[in-house]
Amino acid sequence: MRIFKEDLKEVGLVLIFVLGAIPLFAQQTGLKSTDYEKSQYYIEMRDGVKLHTIVYAPNDASRDYPILMTRTPYSCAPYAEDAIPDNIIRNPDLQAEGFIIVCQDVRGRWMSDVGRAIHDDDSKQNR
Repeated sequence: MRIFKEDLKEVGLVLIFVLGAIPLFAQQTGLKSTDYEKSQYYIEMRDGVKLHTIVYAPNDASRDYPILMTRTPYSCAPYAEDAIPDNIIRNPDLQAEGFIIVCQDVRGRWMSDVGRAIHDDDSKQNR
């Protein structure tokens, strides 16, 4: 039993070493913020409210990319035309994999239109 425990410890140490070294050999050529192009749009909703939308697309147009969209009340800043943050999204692995990243401000927040409030009291108008 004692020999089995020692063998198990050795196998565990080898696994920790091998699994710890995997990131060192992973592909390190992921996309950086400078590899993206930034575009800004106002997308009109059915009720006419325009939502501010920022699209970060990889400069390399030789292949198709999946789209990752976020709609947030917490701002899609920076809003300046040439400003691209170091990390476009919180997960740098997704940025490095090459996604088209779309960020949209929700209605009534930051650069989006307010429009008509959803919960207006229409009963006051009928009196």
